[in-house]
Amino acid sequence: MQNDEQAIRELVATWLSASKAGDTEKVLSLMAEDVVFLVPGQPPMRGKSTFAAGQSGLRQFDIESTSEIQEVKVFGEWAYLWTTLSVVATPRAGGAPIKRTGNTLSILQKQAGAWVIFRDAKHARRSSGVAAMLPQNGLRPTAGRNGVQLRLAIDDAVREGRQHSRSLLAAIT
Repeated sequence: MQNDEQAIRELVATWLSASKAGDTEKVLSLMAEDVVFLVPGQPPMRGKSTFAAGQSGLRQFDIESTSEIQEVKVFGEWAYLWTTLSVVATPRAGGAPIKRTGNTLSILQKQAGAWVIFRDAKHARRSSGVAAMLPQNGLRPTAGRNGVQLRLAIDDAVREGRQHSRSLLAAIT
């Protein structure tokens, strides 16, 4: 395996471990300043600062994720990465976990000798928990205590100026 492909695989592993640890600074170091995340049913999330602002809305959840790399292709200073991602967000206050799985397609760029996420598109399927009770945009619970908790966490984040917490939650769950 060539060095660039290995470095990209290590970026994925670092992203997963930093996300689990709640290490926002480490996650931010793995993306371009002008990164764009595309998530179905959400507006594009543009830039590191937008991602960082949304992170605070996730502090109420423990995040567990796995990523199965399907393909990595490197073209000089650019690369793409296709993965199958599974994410489980468990409310720290208790309740059923939120599970999502799906494919991601990321475009990476080599900047200052290191690979970073430049663009990222996700296609997630709701598996179980609160997410299974939510409509496609993920914003309105129809039943259950955990749905209310999720809605309140999102509403609190939005009220506190973290307007992109909705997109971020959709991006990771």
